[in-house]
Amino acid sequence: MQATYDGLGRCVRRTVGGVTKLFTYDDWKPFLEWDGAGNWMAWNIYGAEPDEILARYDVFGRVSIYKQDQHGNVPAVLDQFGNVVEKYTYDAFGKPTVFDAYGNVLSQSAVGNRFMYTGREWIPELGIYDYRHRMYHPGLGRFLQSDPTGFDAGDMNLFRYCDDDPVDRSDPTGLYSKSEGWDDKKWPQYDAAQQRMANNVDKAAEKIDRKVFEKVFGPNSATPKNWATVQSLMRKIAERLRSHSKQYPAVARTGAYFAKQGWGALLGMPSLMVEALTLM
Repeated sequence: MQATYDGLGRCVRRTVGGVTKLFTYDDWKPFLEWDGAGNWMAWNIYGAEPDEILARYDVFGRVSIYKQDQHGNVPAVLDQFGNVVEKYTYDAFGKPTVFDAYGNVLSQSAVGNRFMYTGREWIPELGIYDYRHRMYHPGLGRFLQSDPTGFDAGDMNLFRYCDDDPVDRSDPTGLYSKSEGWDDKKWPQYDAAQQRMANNVDKAAEKIDRKVFEKVFGPNSATPKNWATVQSLMRKIAERLRSHSKQYPAVARTGAYFAKQGWGALLGMPSLMVEALTLM
């Protein structure tokens, strides 16, 4: 397989078995598809959720209506008249079994459907799912690439899928676990909180004075080296919060988290003092 990604990490070109597809996106949702020569092949319609595909129309005139369960899995595809075309079942980690309308097992989708487990794209030639930033192997129950965010994700296992809890969690981007109960209204609220935290950290970095610094870190702690280190790290924390909040909301952390990961250690100060500094 060969794949080309844009600056946001979206796959805009994929070649599997000598067949090339191009994708046009609405945010993270591929809503138009083209062949390697740029000829239109299909369009997709989505709902509000990250991978809530509702319908698809392709160059062959086929209309596909998608059903999804409470976990976002696609159990069946219907035609425009409401007739079942194909059915799908999955094991706990998403390995699919494809059936025709009569319950006969198929080696792969006869209608070219690739939207299956949690609504993600299944690549049958390779037996893997495309989870945007990473490829996921349901047979192994893990990602094939390490987490791009590294240990900032809060997990020592950089290949783990959904904290080994695929029944209650999903991972639309391959960068975080989205637990059940988090809807698309709550994620923007989380994002807004992250932005506010980033702004607070930035402001704190600018307004630190000797009195505030030594109130947090102790007498005679405001040396030029410590001062510069604190301000630099605070700005990095703010940058991390901002850049991660849209794409990796569940791994963007508060200033206290980054403090515990090394800020306090660098200064030899307790992390609670570092947290207090960001709240000054």
